[in-house]
Amino acid sequence: MDVSFGICTYNAEDYILDALESIRYQIENYGEGHKVYLAISDDASTDHTTELVQKWFDRYKDLFAGGCQLIISDVNRGISHNFVALMKHIHTEYFKMFSGDDIISSHNIFDQIEKADPECMTFFFPIHFTEEGTYVTDRDLCNMFFYERHKHIHKKDLWLIEARKPFPSPEICIRRKYYSDGCFEFVEHFTMFEDDPSYYYILKNNEDMVLKICSDPMILYRKHSKSLSQGSVDTTSQIRFLDDLHKFRKYVMLKEKNIFVKCFLFLSVLVTFRMKHRFGMKSAWYWKVDNYLFRRREKYALKSADWESYVDNMKRMAEAENEHLLMIRERALKFRSEIGI
Repeated sequence: MDVSFGICTYNAEDYILDALESIRYQIENYGEGHKVYLAISDDASTDHTTELVQKWFDRYKDLFAGGCQLIISDVNRGISHNFVALMKHIHTEYFKMFSGDDIISSHNIFDQIEKADPECMTFFFPIHFTEEGTYVTDRDLCNMFFYERHKHIHKKDLWLIEARKPFPSPEICIRRKYYSDGCFEFVEHFTMFEDDPSYYYILKNNEDMVLKICSDPMILYRKHSKSLSQGSVDTTSQIRFLDDLHKFRKYVMLKEKNIFVKCFLFLSVLVTFRMKHRFGMKSAWYWKVDNYLFRRREKYALKSADWESYVDNMKRMAEAENEHLLMIRERALKFRSEIGI
């Protein structure tokens, strides 16, 4: 099987070696019989990101029978344009793209990609991590438990992507064939926001696509203060991100035909407007409706006989991934000390 890995980077010198070492782990442990290609698109980093990548390529390029490539932009154009530049260098149907600050889990990603239904958008279980280690959130546990037990066709559940999807974007797996030129053109209407627009476009233009839930983790999702969706709105990039989010929510609201979903989207537009203008959000009706919908999912989970065992299993899995995380970090630190950067 031919498989591509793609990484978008910008000023990721503190994290990029973790991401690369997680790819090396996958190839060395599960890559036999697979032809692997790696593409990294850097959005004009001003730190040592590209230097670290090139040094790593020099040492481990033989792992990639399909080749490895570093694409460097002359000017910083934003996440959306960097994403499109990267995707245009992905030519295999089987692929996984992720951010330069995340890492691949210890699970066999080649099997995960191959076994994912080619006509589905597959969501894998989200495990987060910080400098302190890995963890799972109660909200993610409840959402995944609920949605895993229901079949979801986008005609019914597209609003999950439009308004407030209950799944972190790094955990989503789709075939390359769905990323059309039209999809790229739509994504490039935004600057700092590529994931929801691309998934929205794909679902809108593939009416029979099913949303499928898998209990295994695929990508470990880093949480840190520099994340656009997690940090404060004190930086230009985070303000641009909020502008994009508001623009996207407004666009899908205007396109929505279901009156109830349209009302919910209208509430979400009010929230993004208040966020970008730094107004308070605690009393927003959107959050009240969203929390009401979550409580319904939570009630379903708590009534299920296998809920407690499910939570225990997922938390044990997160603890196991913490050992993997520590090993990847150790490898990355060792490599960096050896090259002296």
